[in-house]
Amino acid sequence: MKKNLKQPHPHSTNRAALFIVSILLIFSLVSCGGGISGKYSSELMGMTFEFKTGNKVIYTYPEYDFGASGISSTEKSVEGTYEINDGVITFSFDDAECDMNGDSSFEKGKDYIKIDGVTFIK
Repeated sequence: MKKNLKQPHPHSTNRAALFIVSILLIFSLVSCGGGISGKYSSELMGMTFEFKTGNKVIYTYPEYDFGASGISSTEKSVEGTYEINDGVITFSFDDAECDMNGDSSFEKGKDYIKIDGVTFIK
């Protein structure tokens, strides 16, 4: 006597595969933590943030010297890391005197970011 083994419905295997892919996609997006990449600049402030993989960032800003012959500026860059959580970006730069160490408000748009209300364009 033959047993009648029921074959799975062809659509049920497609649904299962789609479900697994969806779960993997959700986990990969969540693990990114809202990370960003690329170079963002504020011409008004003369500052740039270059975001790299591994939550690394390079912050470049003007450093002013108020000498006897007038005001001069040089460009200074510091490397560090960042984390983004709930509208807050937290920077940790190698230079302890860097004015951007710590928490700042954060907003991300299509081609811009805002840090403490200052807009940086990609």
